[in-house]
Amino acid sequence: MVAFSAFFIISNYGNKVAVAKVVAGTILLIFISVFVELIFNGQSILNPLEAFYFAKEHHYGGGLIGGAIVFAVFDSFGLLGAYLIDIIIMIVCVIIILERFAFDKVQQSSRYHADRAAAKRRARRERQLLEREANQTRFNDNRQAIINKINDDIALEQQQMNQTEGNRRDRKHTGITSNTTLMPDYSDITAGGDVNEIKFNLAEGESDVEVTKTNRHKLKAFDRKSRSTHSFKNLDSDVDNSENIAAVSQQAVATPNIAEPEPIVYQAPVINTPPEPPVQEPVKEPVEETVVNETPARRAKASSSTKEEIENSSESLRASIEADKKKTNKPYKYPPLTLLNDAKKGSGDSKEYLQEMAGKLQRTLGNFGVQANVTEVTLGPSVTRYELEIAEGTRVSKVVNLSDDIKLNMAVTDVRIEAPIPGKSAIGIEVPNKVKSMVGFKELVASKEFKNAKSKISFCVGKDISGSVIVGNIEKMPHLLIAGATGSGKSVCINTIIMSILYHAKPDEVKMIMVDPKMVELSVYNGIPHLLLPVITDAKKAAGALHWAVKEMTDRYELLAAAGVRNIEGFNEKVESDALPDSIPEEKRVRMSQLVIILDEVADLMMVAAADVEDSIVRLAQLARAAGIHLIIATQKPTVNVITGLIKANVPSRIAFSVSSGNDSRVILDMNGAEDLLGNGDMLYAPQNLSKPIRVQGAFVSDEEVSAVVDFLKNNNDSAEYNSDIETQIQNSEAGSGSVSISGEPDNSRDQLFNEAGRLVIENQKGSIGYLQRNFRIGFNRAARIMDQLAEAGVVGPEMGTKPREIRMSISEFEELINAQ
Repeated sequence: MVAFSAFFIISNYGNKVAVAKVVAGTILLIFISVFVELIFNGQSILNPLEAFYFAKEHHYGGGLIGGAIVFAVFDSFGLLGAYLIDIIIMIVCVIIILERFAFDKVQQSSRYHADRAAAKRRARRERQLLEREANQTRFNDNRQAIINKINDDIALEQQQMNQTEGNRRDRKHTGITSNTTLMPDYSDITAGGDVNEIKFNLAEGESDVEVTKTNRHKLKAFDRKSRSTHSFKNLDSDVDNSENIAAVSQQAVATPNIAEPEPIVYQAPVINTPPEPPVQEPVKEPVEETVVNETPARRAKASSSTKEEIENSSESLRASIEADKKKTNKPYKYPPLTLLNDAKKGSGDSKEYLQEMAGKLQRTLGNFGVQANVTEVTLGPSVTRYELEIAEGTRVSKVVNLSDDIKLNMAVTDVRIEAPIPGKSAIGIEVPNKVKSMVGFKELVASKEFKNAKSKISFCVGKDISGSVIVGNIEKMPHLLIAGATGSGKSVCINTIIMSILYHAKPDEVKMIMVDPKMVELSVYNGIPHLLLPVITDAKKAAGALHWAVKEMTDRYELLAAAGVRNIEGFNEKVESDALPDSIPEEKRVRMSQLVIILDEVADLMMVAAADVEDSIVRLAQLARAAGIHLIIATQKPTVNVITGLIKANVPSRIAFSVSSGNDSRVILDMNGAEDLLGNGDMLYAPQNLSKPIRVQGAFVSDEEVSAVVDFLKNNNDSAEYNSDIETQIQNSEAGSGSVSISGEPDNSRDQLFNEAGRLVIENQKGSIGYLQRNFRIGFNRAARIMDQLAEAGVVGPEMGTKPREIRMSISEFEELINAQ
């Protein structure tokens, strides 16, 4: 050891780290001898000389140095203390010796992960900055174009008016006597551009036309007013000046022909399947131009243009520009069916195979003493249902308890027994198909059931066991809960719902808010015109979006109440017929669009902000149906702390995919059955109007189909225009970390009982939570919140353990505090 240490120090001459390691190694060797001494002589401590002779005689032990250290430490700290001190010193020595090797890799790994996270943050900030700059540039360009157009039109109008006034001032007549008659000057009329030709037919006996000064002024004023009005409306009208010119008995005014606006026809989706008729798309009605007809009374009141008239004209121009802007929006082009793939049709199980399985099932039940006859066999996409009629007196539970035996004798992976089948006196035994056939989304979209669906938020669910197309209506559900384990088809079902809405509704009819905490499932839909906001991936922003939805629901209900209707259908009908009360502001006299909020992985949201998310979901589920707001909640963790009792009670429609246990199935459906599903889109569909769920094979939508449809919508329709006000409200809600309550008011707003509670504790000098509970008959949480609010206002002092809080304000001071609010 001494020689090795010497060689090591010489080879690393001048290196302090090497010296430290040699010293640490020497100390480590010494305390190893101490550890050995404790092991062999720990029960009977020897003095140093005795330890030396013991080691010399028996050839084990700590020797002189180990015995001396043990003897010294044992007297002060005891046996356990000696062990601890020895082990700690050995660990420190090992760390000193192996320091470079022990911590370099940890440091390198930490640096690598830190650099990677910083790079991601920089990339995200740069991407957000580019998007913000692009949006700001587009907004500035549009605003500047509108301002330039308004200024140009106003300047042109002012120039024309000044020119007209100048021409009138320049016309002077000299040498006129009292008997002189003047021929009328019609240059102002013909110069306006509204009149192409004027012909005069003089009555017999009249040699010329008399134009009085008054009539001439009326004529010019009328000409200016007509030009001022029609220049903003881009219309031509006939000039009727029979009152102003006494000698003119007839005049013909020729106006240019105005081409009627052509109706805008929406392109129908292209359907390649011959049996299905093409989808009939609605034709957009042509916009009717309103022609302003001047009456004689208005012409008589016409006068020279003023500054007020110019301002009114500019306001009408702005309105017309906004209307033109709305007209220039592209009509929504529905995605064609050619973007979707044809499903690969499988032949399914043969008739002979089905007959063989039916006979085997009947024999299996007979072997267990159940007399049953197979009356009908229904071949579905993924399972086959055998309908059995059992003998009278046979309990249904006896057949249900034989599920494992049926599975064994028929050599199938799983069996689901439906006893009895709703509406039939038969028991259904569902067995997986040997050859499965896929249900394609294209086939369902082209079906007559989906085409004839009246609701704009109908969606293709799939096919039931009999092969019938099942179409769901979110409007009647009115909210939907989707649950299933990983790989069961939950995400594909969400894509099916979204794609169905894209094929069935225009952006102004249905808007969507998507929340995707996984950041990979729904982000592909960014940019479609149906989105009200970009796909939300932050759980805190999702809570803010739900708070905004609650506030939007409240605002919509206020509008419905003001309009005297019960739902948005009645409100939209009144908007179309212009029958809304005058109390409703003009900016709110527009159609309400239905709003679908899709929450994927709500379990992640519940982990981040459980209270806020649950309160908002429950509030929306209870009240939002009539306001046209609908929730679609999805989770792969169907537990009671995610799908709480309040959420279940207010979301009556469910879709259950394959789950791991019957307990999870009961959480979703309140019954067993989902644990026996096969996965890959096999579901139990339980809408609100069905007493028992039905088994459905969901449609399959590939990622290529989704990308093709999204790209088509981006390229052939207006780009998505996100509402910046909503984003600002969500960001403010997020920054406040739950600063918005479910009523849309700040969380720090005082409780309704704040004033009464303050007077109570001041008058009775008792500032305790229990005292508030007893007097107001409220729960502990609310009483504690009121007490905290009183403490923030300075009415009571801080907590003092179990003692009542100190009262720091008199009743007069408290009244002043209330009045100051």
